[in-house]
Amino acid sequence: MIVSYEVDACTPTSTPSATRTPAVDSHRPSKPSAPGSSRAGALKSNKALNIVRAGYEVPQDSLIELKSSAKITWTDTYPQLYFGQIPYLYRGIHDLGKVRQIVKRERTEEALLRIDGALQANFRKLRDALRIIQTLVVEHGRHGRLTVLYEQKHDRRLEVYRRTSQASCLPPEILRRFETPEA
Repeated sequence: MIVSYEVDACTPTSTPSATRTPAVDSHRPSKPSAPGSSRAGALKSNKALNIVRAGYEVPQDSLIELKSSAKITWTDTYPQLYFGQIPYLYRGIHDLGKVRQIVKRERTEEALLRIDGALQANFRKLRDALRIIQTLVVEHGRHGRLTVLYEQKHDRRLEVYRRTSQASCLPPEILRRFETPEA
């Protein structure tokens, strides 16, 4: 599974600890960093997870999600805050493209906590679906090719299909990141 994450903004930190973290140049690092290493640019690895750090490291409690809209849809917006554990939402309310007001919200506000409670059943359904997908991926092995498809316009079903082609949807240089380095 490939997860890419970008931060929209962050609040200023009291200490200038937000240092530049260089990206890892190699697609196949020769050696993972030692356990507990916090070296910038390090590739942390175990059998289940590889993390390639890039960009600037900022404290989690300073992250801000930026949105601009005429109307906010919490069922679309709140999951971003929840899954990213982003504490702040800064929203520009606009009318025909002209921002009229900027509203700053905290995820710990009572109104957002109510939204959180209302969405927990959906989050549990997602967790269950991801577990099923994970099980299917493991069952089909390293060379299995699966496609996950969700069609909202029809019967709103999430389906997993086994592809007959062994061709990958990912470029070879990305696939090499998942190969175990030779000893």
